[in-house]
Amino acid sequence: MSDTLPRKEQYLTHIYKMGSQNDIVSLQETIEETDLGIIIDNELSFNTHITHSVKKANKIVGMIWRTFTFLDEDMFKKLFTSLVRPVIEYGNCVWSPSFQYHIRDIENLQHQVTKLLPGMCNMEYEDRLKRLNLPSLAFRQIRGDMIEAFKYCLSFYDVEKNIHIDEGIQPNIPQPGTMDSR
Repeated sequence: MSDTLPRKEQYLTHIYKMGSQNDIVSLQETIEETDLGIIIDNELSFNTHITHSVKKANKIVGMIWRTFTFLDEDMFKKLFTSLVRPVIEYGNCVWSPSFQYHIRDIENLQHQVTKLLPGMCNMEYEDRLKRLNLPSLAFRQIRGDMIEAFKYCLSFYDVEKNIHIDEGIQPNIPQPGTMDSR
């Protein structure tokens, strides 16, 4: 007989309490919570949020196809970028997909929708994106992450320095109006 606990019971459980000394309340564990429109689960996997966002975006696409009898490429691009893409990308710096199946689910939305346009059903996905002048959703996710990292490195955010960052390493960023000597 082994002295080890089953995998699920190996996790430490904590009871979090809140309040003053006279009025202490124990906080209950929840499976998921919604905060600012982002569904956060207790494992931080964001499965529910991504599934919900893709379903909501599909409903908007359905509404677009039912509402407009004819969509040319220009009108589609305007509707897609203004109505559908914001639903998919809302708060993505918080829930950025880290699993391939999440990325695939999100990208499949744009993949399938671009096929519905006249004359594009037999084209490859990359060719459809080039013709519509649209980036892939995966590219936009990476671009957004790079923008956030850039803002953080240039202190656009008012945050205290993280103790885990080596203070001896400073980014070599030329000041405005100066030439980089490299």
